[in-house]
Amino acid sequence: MARYSLSFPDQLKLNAEELAKRQGVSLNQFIMWAVAEKVGQMVGPRTATKPQSLQDFPAIDFRLGGAGIYRPVLKRSGIHVKTIVVCSIVWNQTPEEIALEYENVSVEEVKQALAYYFSHREEVDLDLTVDRLLEKTTGPHEALAG
Repeated sequence: MARYSLSFPDQLKLNAEELAKRQGVSLNQFIMWAVAEKVGQMVGPRTATKPQSLQDFPAIDFRLGGAGIYRPVLKRSGIHVKTIVVCSIVWNQTPEEIALEYENVSVEEVKQALAYYFSHREEVDLDLTVDRLLEKTTGPHEALAG
């Protein structure tokens, strides 16, 4: 994996740190996701096909990631379904507690994200496994921000 030193305006770094904290990831992981999503938006549409919206999960949409693969997110907030899953399963938070943690996320949206997970468990678990492997490879000690 390549390393790249990056300078941020102070306020942008503070905002990125806060958003990373809300997502429960390191600043390095957050920056990597943000860059991957932007690159995916610019490059991916040539190769990826966005999944059809799911009638059973009206709060779920798909966002193109850096690998050119669409990932399930909550429509209104853009929070990844896998983030909701981690809050629920790893941190043992209730849907009500999760909704309180995130702005613009309702209890119903949290429940839909979890229902989506249980209907598409292999897909989301694979995504979480990849994230864990990336985090081990690019731990917080290698943060991009200077």
